[in-house]
Order: sequence, then structure tokens, then C-alpha cells
Amino acid sequence: MKVVALLSGGKDSIYNLLHCILNGHEPIAVASLGPGKGKDELDSYMYQTVAHSGLSLIAESLSLPFYTRIITGTAIHRANSYGSRTGQASSSASTLASESKSGEDKDETEDMYELLRDVKEKEPTVQGVAVGAILSNYQRVRVEQVCSRLGLVPIAYLWDRNQTDLLGEMVRAGMESVLVKVAGAGLGVEHLGRSLKQMEPTLHRLNKKYELHVCGEGGEYETFTVDCPIYKSRIVFKKTTTIISNSDPYSTIAHLHLDECILEPKPNHPQNETLEQLRARLRSLVTVPPMLDRSSLKIYRAVREAYRNSTALEILSLNARASESDRAKILTNSSPSSPTITTIGPWLHFSNLSHYSTNSSSTLPIESETTQLFKSLIQLLSQKSSTLLHLTHLNLYLSPKTMNLFPKINQVYSTYFGTAPPTRVCVGILFPSEEEELGSPRIKLEGIAYNHNQSHDTRTSTTPSPQLYSHSDPTSPLLEMNSEQTDRKNVHVQSISYWASANIGPYSQSVIVNGGKSIYLAGQIGLIPQSLELPLSTTITIEDEDRGFEKKKKEEVEGEEIFAVETSLSLQHLRRVLVVSIGKRGYSLGEGRGGRALCGLCWILRERGGSSGEEGLGRSYGRRLEGARKGWRVGYGFLRRGGKEDALDENEDEEEEEDVVEEDGDEVDRVPLLFVSAEALPKGAKIEWQVCWESGVRDEQDDEGESEVEDDEGSSIIKEVGRTKWLERDPTTQSSDVVLKYSKTSPSSHLLTILVGGSMTCNFSRARRDLPSSSEAGLLSLKVLHKPGLTQEQIDRLVSDLLPDEVLSTPERPTTSFICCEHISTFERDDLDVAVFMNYVFV
Repeated sequence: MKVVALLSGGKDSIYNLLHCILNGHEPIAVASLGPGKGKDELDSYMYQTVAHSGLSLIAESLSLPFYTRIITGTAIHRANSYGSRTGQASSSASTLASESKSGEDKDETEDMYELLRDVKEKEPTVQGVAVGAILSNYQRVRVEQVCSRLGLVPIAYLWDRNQTDLLGEMVRAGMESVLVKVAGAGLGVEHLGRSLKQMEPTLHRLNKKYELHVCGEGGEYETFTVDCPIYKSRIVFKKTTTIISNSDPYSTIAHLHLDECILEPKPNHPQNETLEQLRARLRSLVTVPPMLDRSSLKIYRAVREAYRNSTALEILSLNARASESDRAKILTNSSPSSPTITTIGPWLHFSNLSHYSTNSSSTLPIESETTQLFKSLIQLLSQKSSTLLHLTHLNLYLSPKTMNLFPKINQVYSTYFGTAPPTRVCVGILFPSEEEELGSPRIKLEGIAYNHNQSHDTRTSTTPSPQLYSHSDPTSPLLEMNSEQTDRKNVHVQSISYWASANIGPYSQSVIVNGGKSIYLAGQIGLIPQSLELPLSTTITIEDEDRGFEKKKKEEVEGEEIFAVETSLSLQHLRRVLVVSIGKRGYSLGEGRGGRALCGLCWILRERGGSSGEEGLGRSYGRRLEGARKGWRVGYGFLRRGGKEDALDENEDEEEEEDVVEEDGDEVDRVPLLFVSAEALPKGAKIEWQVCWESGVRDEQDDEGESEVEDDEGSSIIKEVGRTKWLERDPTTQSSDVVLKYSKTSPSSHLLTILVGGSMTCNFSRARRDLPSSSEAGLLSLKVLHKPGLTQEQIDRLVSDLLPDEVLSTPERPTTSFICCEHISTFERDDLDVAVFMNYVFV
């Protein structure tokens, strides 16, 4: 795409521009913001302004038009997100909410909006914005918000890259960037004017001594790039003035004022070079990080081996299959048009929200069905004094044929959310009827919300009244987040990068609530980050570890290679999102390091029809199942520890990482994780991971209330966490017909998910004794996954066997959702007929 380079003149924005060109993007303009005349610096959270007077020479050296604007705003809005969280549709639906604005008035971010709006008006072909953000969420979030308003794509190839790697890459690429500002951390006036190459040893030394950011991400220094491979002329400082703001030898602050600069021609620079010729030249200079890092390559090889050595999955038939007319009519105590909603303390769960058309003679346009669905959702939440702003995660279930309509669904969906939207999983499942009848729903919605303002000791359950689903426009009593609702953070990276797949749309990669303890993650598929495409029928470069990555082999990715790449990439995305959500330092703190999975679903695409027959389909799905199992078993330890992002040193001993896999063996077995078949996945992906995570963050009161007491037999441990008592038994001990799993609880736990599964003939009541009592934990919701051959009565019986008598005797039932799928598996079992996720809240 054609891009405008948002430059400060420093090393990061210029080096990012090199990567943009290397990835096929064409720079057509340079843009920058600076202080007014006679100023070098502003007290800005957003912009580097030192040496701004030399930016016009950079544009001239690149032979690109230069657009600039004076910074008039200040850093007024300093929150984690920027802009209104309320979507356009939500705003128009409310008579009480104030009109949503497209931006924030008088903030310095609005200067960027005005600048890029001018660029877009004068350069109408521009499609993207290149920005050199490495670590600053503050800067990235605001650039992304401005780009979203202008319909531009942000590109930040340096985002979350290892700073040590980046510094070395810049030096090797011929980036001649000199220090124009120093700000403490062992740096002094004598370092001004020195190049990165000259400063590299010093920066590494200061990093070890003072934990200085070697790329200056802590504000320790700023640079100006006087030469690089894409400059046609070199910038020469003819005269500079050193300005010292703080002369303290331990915290010196000083910068260079550029009095006079000139361009010096580069006689050996290629003349009349095309974009393709420039890209070819940069390939030998600029380092591109491998698509799969060291940890992910281990997952890739393990998945390939498991895929190759797997056997066909046996296609089992149920002994008492229901008639076709009864298939999947399985909603307990409610009809398909009556969703349920349950709250326990700040937690809210709703399920089975769908829209039936009143006109059975025609099909409602998918856009209208989506709109009606969200109108119903707004009213449903309002009954519990909650809004769309309290949503943390949404599951969007589509009928198999509806996945092709997803772009239209997403267009409507996006109008209901502003900044910091909830996470989302989208998957195609079996609906009650294989043939989509006129008027029947094609979308089913369920989700969870966290309302910090709700009491922590209340429980309510509601089946909404029928008028909730009328066609009248609903109004919500509360659409703007209460000022006290601060217990929420999110990761929503919309910039194209090498980091992970960008979410250029209305959903976050993660939402963190409950004091940082609970992390809800978006579904992850194996998109290649820099292209946002799946590795389908493309040539992918796989690094050859056996030769220390010095030689690359290229092969057409088919079969096992495609699935192995998708699996390892999707788990890599999951890991990297977790690292950013928890924080790199968080992985070195707490008993769980990076925490643990509370529960998970691995959606595996089931091929439908084709010439291979049932045996061939079973073989294909069985291979994917074994590959996914192996991928999680190898990858879970990396998820908990952050993994290894660098390339493998051929002389390095790999035993440490092998030990990680063995060490986490018990933890892997305990995770309530299901491998289930999907009828369709976004973009035609073959695998999608859906995970809820517990960060391992501990409260002071948790530490004070924790104790462990071994019982007389030594076979179980009572853990006391405040008022919570939970009897831990070995969850890997399975009866012959019932599977029961749950992750090890920690003192910080507020949530617990227990997985119970088995055949349709098993006695689920045998699991009751292993479940928390109502006095220990409230049952918030049930997610029932079942094969299509079961009747409503059969599933009602199985689910009822799990519920305690006090729940069965009251109308306040936990929210229950129903997912129909052909295959349901755990690590140990391939052939479950029914599996139930039981989601508890400690009370």
C-alpha cells in the first residue's frame, strides 16, 4: 500500500520505513509535528521534537513531499485508551448518553489528526501510516485511533521487538543515527553527536549497570538519522549549539540545537532506482525477524511429527441417535428465542441470544439480523444495570453457511463499539437444522461482562420477558462508563507488525479485569502478522534449526506443513498477547510466573463432504487433532513462561526448554481443555485457540488468608483463601466413563472452571462430590458441548445430574449455552458425547 511516513527524524521511525519498503509498501510523503518557531522541545507525551528543524532535509533526501504542523495541544487524556468507548450505534440508541465525538478536543493527539487529514486530502492515494513505535503503548494507541478515524492502516514493524536485537540490526543496516539528546542514566554531554555504532558498547554497558533501555525507550536519549540506505543525500551538521537543561553529572539533560545543516550528495547511491530494485537492495541490509521464534519452531516440529504419525479418528455412532426432526433441540428450561442472563457479584454471563424473524416466508438480511441481535443485547444488559461497555468477551457462533457473510456482520458489529472493545471468538458450528430454514437464526451470541460497581455478594438469574425481542428501538439507561469503572485494561494492537496478528477491527486481543487477575483473550488463528494472511498455498520460509539457521529451505506448504504452521503461529500469537497483557516483569513474579489457563477450547476445522469419504475425513481430522494436542502440550510451558523469541544459537544446550515441557506436564493435564470440531473458522483457518487466563497476580489479603492443611490420609489439601475452602483432589484420576478436570487453584483465584464429560450413558451425578458446594462457590454458567445425535431429554438429564439439589429446586438457574459439534475430545479421550464447562465464582 502507499504510506505516509510519520517521522521524528530519529532512528526508530526511519528504520521502520525501511521495513515498510521491504514489505512492499511505497512511501509517498513525509509528515511530522513540531513546536513553534524558536522552540526545540515541548513537554509532550507523544512527539520527539529535538532536531525537528532538520526534518525537511530528510524529506528532500527521500525526494518526498513534506507535510508539517505546529503542536498546539497538550497531553490532556493520558489513559490506557483514547477516544470514546461507545460505538456509533450505541450512542444513537440512547436518549440519555451524550453525543459521541470522533476525537478528543484540545489533546495533542488532535494535532496529528489534523496533520494526517491534510495529508489524506492532498495525497488521496495514501492508505497507511508508518510509525516507529517500539514500546510506547501511549503513542501507538493514539496513532491507531487517529488512523481508524481517517480510514488509514497503521504500520509499526518495530512494535514489541527486542531492543538489543533492534539496536544491532540498525547498526548493521547502515543506519547512521547520532545522539541529539541525553537524559541521565549514565549519559552525558560528551555523548551528543556520537553515532549508534560508536555508542553501542556504551549503551549495553549502561543497560547492565542502570537498566537503561538500549533503544532509549525510557527517554534516556534521542537521535537524528543523518544517513541510511534510502537517503539519496547525507545530512551534515555544519553548526550546532549544545543546550544543557540539567548539569547534574548523575542526571544530565542536554540536547543539540541544529543551527545549520546541509545535504551532501552520495555519489555511489543508485540513480533512478525502482521500488522493486530498492527492495532487493534492502534485503541484504535489513534483518527481518523469523516468522516463528525459537519456542514456536519447537511447537512446529512437534506438531508436524504428531500429525504425520497419527491414526484415523474413529467415526463413532451413538447407540440411541435421535430422529432427524429432534436433532439438537436441546435448550434446557427455555426455548431457542429466550436467552438467559446470570450475575454473581461483578460477573455477568448471558447465552443463547439469537433473533428469529417474524416473517417465515423470507430471510432477514444478515445486517438486519445482527442489528436486532445487538438491540436485544443492550436491553438484556440493562436489566442488570450493565451496558456494552462492561462486556469483556463475546462468542459469536455462526451457522456454517453464514461464515461467508461475516464481513457484513462485522460491519454492523463494529458500530456498537468504540475504543477498548471486548475480545471475541467467531466460529461456525452446527445449528439445530442443517438446512437453514426461512426465518431461523444464523447467529448466536453469548458473552461475559465484568461490572466493578456491582456488589460482590449478590446472585441473580433471569430469563428475559418476550417483549425484549420486539422490533422497537431499545434504549439503555447507561451507555457511558461510570467514572468509578476503572478496573479494566485492554490490549488492542491495530498496527501491522511482526509481533502478532493485528486486530484491525472492533475487538481487542485481550481484556484484563478483576484487578489484573483475569485475562480474556480473543480467538487466535495462524495469520502471518505482516500480511494478515493464512499460510495457504504460499511459499513459506522455514528456518533450518539443524544448520543454525544459516541456510533456509523453501518448500510449498501443504498438508501437515500448513497445519503445523497455523498451529504454531496461533499459539505464538497467544503467547505474545499474554506477555504484553501481563507484562514482561509479571512473568518473573508470583507463584505461577505467567499464570495458568483457566479453561480453553481448541476449535479444529472439520472438512465437510468431498471425495475422500468418511474414512478420509476421519483421517484428516484425526491428524489435526493429534497435531493440536501435541502443539498445546509443548506450547503450554512457553505460554506460562513467555518463551524464547530469539533465534537459536547452534551451540546452545536445549535441555532447559525440554525441561520446561516436562515440568509443566501435570499442569497441562489439569487444564480444562477441549478439542472440538468447527464447521467453519475465520478466513478458512484450520485451527483457532480460545483461552481464558489467570495471571497469577496476588492481593495482599489473599496472601494473608492462605493456608494449607494436609488431611489424615495425605491425599488431598484444603486451601483456605479468605472465606473460600476448596477440596483439591487429583483431577487426572478418571472414572471409566466420566472425565473431570480443573486447573490448580491459587490464592488469588476468584474464578474456577471445571470440565465434566462423558458418554450419553454415563452417570454424571458421580461427579457431584468433586464439585464445590453452593456455600463455597456460585455457579455462574454452564457451556454444554454435545454431539448432534442427542435429544433434549438426554442432555437435560445429564446436565441435571451435575446440578446440586438447591439449584434444581430454584428458578434461578445458571446461564446455560449449547454448542453442537461432531467431535469432542480431551487429551485422553476421543469420543465424548457430552462435555460441560462449569464456571464458578468464589463467594
